Amino acid sequence: MKDKIQIGIACGTNCLGYLLLTMEAAIKTAKHPENLEFLLALNHQTEDIPGLRKAVNEFKKKDFCSSKITILDLRHPPAVEEFSSLAHGVTMNMLVENMTEKYGLLADVDMVITYKDWDEVFTNLIDDKVIIVGAASELQSKSKYDNFPTTYWALFDVEKYKSMNLDLRPLEQRTDITVNPQSKPINEEMVERLKFLGVQSPEQLASLVGKKVGDIIKFDTGFEVPIKIKLAGYEGIHFKSFGFQQSSFVRGVFHDRKGDPQEFRYQGDMCLTHLKASSIREYNGPSAQSWKELIKLHLKNKYGIILEA
Repeated sequence: MKDKIQIGIACGTNCLGYLLLTMEAAIKTAKHPENLEFLLALNHQTEDIPGLRKAVNEFKKKDFCSSKITILDLRHPPAVEEFSSLAHGVTMNMLVENMTEKYGLLADVDMVITYKDWDEVFTNLIDDKVIIVGAASELQSKSKYDNFPTTYWALFDVEKYKSMNLDLRPLEQRTDITVNPQSKPINEEMVERLKFLGVQSPEQLASLVGKKVGDIIKFDTGFEVPIKIKLAGYEGIHFKSFGFQQSSFVRGVFHDRKGDPQEFRYQGDMCLTHLKASSIREYNGPSAQSWKELIKLHLKNKYGIILEA
């Protein structure tokens, strides 16, 4: 694979430990790690920026790190940073603007790749029709769109993705940043609000977001993705979510009530895992450490990959 992949990650609260784990796993499972570039976005929620820069510089010196790492200072006005969904959407928009290679990837800092040769396997799924591949909405996210890649982890054709002029900010916060994204039914009133995207009817909208008319949906961060891409005649391939209680590699129990981690599968094998709530889960805490050790055990047993993190 000669084409490069630029991986955009927003670095917020509690990010450093997760970031180093995510980057190491992505590099060591890739077939061509030299073709990866990490774009790390700093924002006002990033803690100890000098410490992060130092840790990333040390990471670059490791023998296994043949990937390029670029730190981008994308800090927003404080008024934006107060609202996590809005800030995340603005950061992702800016990350996409900075992507110049054939492929781009947006990923949460606590979304770890666990599939060998993922870079070659997943870019080979992208063609003239399929322009995006990635993790579907998680089991508990009943108000988000279904059966299409989300912004948790999405690999895409940069040129085609940019041609959509996607805005990844939540809908309500575009006009009033103090209003949190609302869950509302798919009906005529919602269609009227979304006519600027080209939506014509509740039935069409339901089809675009993988729901039924009358279902509740929240137009949160990244909600335009399936709508604009499908209306443009393109398609996406999604990896289905499974909870850890259904996991192929652990029967984990997490007691901090912030939600169980998720596993995503491609052709029956785990390809990604998402801890979730990393901004309020300390990396050195019991849940994050249990999750990390299970990832390390899985990669060692399945592929012989040893993580240092």
